[in-house]
Amino acid sequence: MTPPARTTLKTALAQYLLRAPGWVSAWELKRKFDIDERLLRQSGKHPGLCSEFAISHPSIGGGYKHIAHTTTAEWLEFKHAMRKHGIKELVRVRDLDKKRQEMRRGAPPVVFEKDSNQALMAM
Repeated sequence: MTPPARTTLKTALAQYLLRAPGWVSAWELKRKFDIDERLLRQSGKHPGLCSEFAISHPSIGGGYKHIAHTTTAEWLEFKHAMRKHGIKELVRVRDLDKKRQEMRRGAPPVVFEKDSNQALMAM
C-alpha cells in the first residue's frame, strides 16, 4: 500500500468511526474497507491505521471506537492498560540489559544458602 493510499484509507476509517458512536468490530472494518485486520493494529515499526484517532481494548468492548466517543471510564481503562504495558516493556529491557551486562562481565552465578534458600551476595 502506497503512503497516499494509506493516508486516504486512514481518513476514511476516521470518518467512519466518528459517525459510529459505539464500538465497531475489526471484522466490520475489514468487510467495509476490504482490508486485512492486521493493518488496523500496530505491526513492528508501523502504527495501526486507527492508532491516531481510535482506541481498541479487548476488555472494554473489543473492536475500535473513535476517541471522540469514548466515555471517561473507557478512556481511563485504555490509558492505564497502555501505561501498564509500557512499564512492563521497560522493566523487561532493564532486566535483559542487566543480564547481558552480567554475562559480558562474567559475574559470578547466584549462590543460595542451603537451609533458608536465600540468595547470598557475592563480595
